[in-house]
This record gives sequence, structure tokens and C-alpha cells, in this order.
Amino acid sequence: MAWSCWKCKVNIPEGTESISANGKLYHQDCFLPNTSKYALISNQTIKDEFMLRFEKPKHILSDVLVNGYLFCLEDYKLLFAPICNECEKPIIGKAIKSLNTSWHTECFKCYYCKARLEHTIGCSIYRKKIGCQKCCKTLLADTHQCGICKTMIPPNMHAFIKDMAVHPWHYLCNLCENELTQDVAKDSGKLYCKRCHDFNFGCICATCKKVIEGERSLFAMNKNYHHQHFCCAKCGVPLSNKSFYEQNDLFYCEDDFKEFYGKTCFICKTGVLNDSHEYDPKIHCSPHSMCYSCIRPIGEYDQLIIVNLTQSMAS
Repeated sequence: MAWSCWKCKVNIPEGTESISANGKLYHQDCFLPNTSKYALISNQTIKDEFMLRFEKPKHILSDVLVNGYLFCLEDYKLLFAPICNECEKPIIGKAIKSLNTSWHTECFKCYYCKARLEHTIGCSIYRKKIGCQKCCKTLLADTHQCGICKTMIPPNMHAFIKDMAVHPWHYLCNLCENELTQDVAKDSGKLYCKRCHDFNFGCICATCKKVIEGERSLFAMNKNYHHQHFCCAKCGVPLSNKSFYEQNDLFYCEDDFKEFYGKTCFICKTGVLNDSHEYDPKIHCSPHSMCYSCIRPIGEYDQLIIVNLTQSMAS
């Protein structure tokens, strides 16, 4: 009975050396492995079974059948075998898959303690790494979220600033870049030393130039003041509960302002401000603004008549 070569379909003469593989016969010259030294004849992928032309035959020690094509073990590793995520070598036989990667069974270990996980009841994932449940539980217990950038801080790489865990690179003042202490302030998600924060964001007293902390303040002429520092520029009396006047960015009590910037009553020679009457052209304070005839105080809306440099109310 004549047998034909599975590859070239030509009969194999009796007495001619042939090769049997996977239940098929080949001429010795036709039995060529699908090696990596090929020229592509179509645009399909390897797994779509495109034809290959080989440069020269090679001795076959072991072979693998893929989609009807025989490959030597060396080329099968190169073209099809998954690569172990740990040792980066091809996997032949049993492979363990997790996180879209593959491992040899002997390479599938906890990333942290290196214990083998093949027979472990369960494994966990921490920071995209495979770990045993014990390691992952310990690491998660020591994990904190950074109060500045809101990302996770690796174990033993955090510090607490005012009960807030932060990365080491956030330990510097955002302005002066000096190392922070526990006396730190936070504004808009950034850390500042107390001096920089007070100077740039704090409420500063316009008189003493110090921060107003935890106490009431006064606001006048777009500036803040401690209560005890909001005083008359002349006599120093506190003005927090009194009427005051401003001149050239300085504050004065009523008496001192009248003395410096007010007008003098013609009768009593004291300083007067808005509560005065001016005529003949003398200034009279309110108590001394009286009708010459009836000695009645002159009201704001009374009509005046000046006769021979004296004043009388119109009848």
C-alpha cells in the first residue's frame, strides 16, 4: 500500500525514509517546522494560519501542533507561549493567570513576603500587586490618604500634621520652602508655616503689624485693628466705643479733631465741627447760636436776618 506525504501529497516510495508525526507521514525533506525564519506571504496573523516559506530545515527534538501546523518547541515559545510576569521566561504547560498576566506555578508568589501562592486559599491585590491576604491586610491597616493631593501614601512614608497625613514632599512651606513643624496652617489645599500664612492670609493689625488671633477686631478705612490699638493719634484714648474722625489716615477723638481741624466759636473760643452756624462771617457753636433779640436758640431751619451785624429771626 502506497502512502502519500501529508504536505506535498506525493506518494512516498517504498523503502524511502519518512517521518511520522501526529498520525501523518512526511517526506524527510517535507517535514519542516514552522520556524521563526520565514517570509510572510499574506497579511493575516500567525494565528490565522497564513502560509510560511522556510529557509532551511532543522532537526526536530519536540514539536507542538497549533492550528494544524507543527512548530518546534523553540519557535512555539517565541510565537505563542505566554511570558511569566516574574521571571520573564516563556511558560510551557500549566500557567496561572491574574491581572491580565501569567505566571509559572513556581513563580506565583506574594509580592511582599515572597511566599508561594499556588496552594493559598486566597490572595489579594494591593497597589496593583499580588499579595497574600496577611500582607495585604497589614499594608492596608498602615495606609493613609494624603490630605494634600488625596492620593494614597505608601506604608511608613507619612507624617501627621495637625492630625492630617501627608507625603514627605509636602512637608515644606509652599512659600518659603522651610521645613514645617506642627505649628502649620493650611489654605486652599496647600501647607504654610505660621509666619507665611499669617503674613499672606491672616488678619493683620494695622497698628502693631501682628496677627489678630482668636479675638475680636475692628475694621475701619479698609484696615483691621486690635481693640487696644484703635486709639486717638493725639491723646491715645481708645476709640472702639466712641465717635472718631479720620484725617490723613489717622484717627482722632472728637476733642482733638476739633482742636486740630475744627473751627473756633466766636463766643466761647472752643472748637466746633458740623454743629455750628456761620454768619457775619463768624462761627458760633450750637449753644451760642441765639437770636440777638429774644435769646432763643436758632434752629437748623430757622430763617436769619442780619441787621447791623447782629442777627434776628424773621417774624
